[in-house]
Amino acid sequence: MAAKKLTAKVETELMRRLQRGETLSRISRETHMPSRETVNRWQRDDDEFDDDINRARREGAWSLFDRSMDLLDNCRTDEIQVVREKMTHLRWCMTKMAPEEFGDATKIKVEDTTPRYAAIRWMNTPVAAPDVIEHNDSEDG
Repeated sequence: MAAKKLTAKVETELMRRLQRGETLSRISRETHMPSRETVNRWQRDDDEFDDDINRARREGAWSLFDRSMDLLDNCRTDEIQVVREKMTHLRWCMTKMAPEEFGDATKIKVEDTTPRYAAIRWMNTPVAAPDVIEHNDSEDG
């Protein structure tokens, strides 16, 4: 029977398996584990549980990374196409599970709001900087 109540035993197994890179769908198919809908409800109702699930999934992305490296290391020449497809899928999954570590986008946090100016040169010819145009971000101006 599927777990309807979050017990320490169920939570421990769920986190351990997510950390190994298993999908929630696969875990939820087992009769003693909660359904995906139940886990989603627990996440909505409990911020700490939600944080734990997301942390386990990020750790699971590293498991997928390890798995992908093993695939490459043990690949035979006649398996190249299949391994390439698996690698593409694993890489995509890793970027969704842990975008900070595996994502392509770079986020830059800017705390200094001091205006910066740059001199523009074309073909080693200095160009005079334009007058500074002040911009008012308020709605009334």
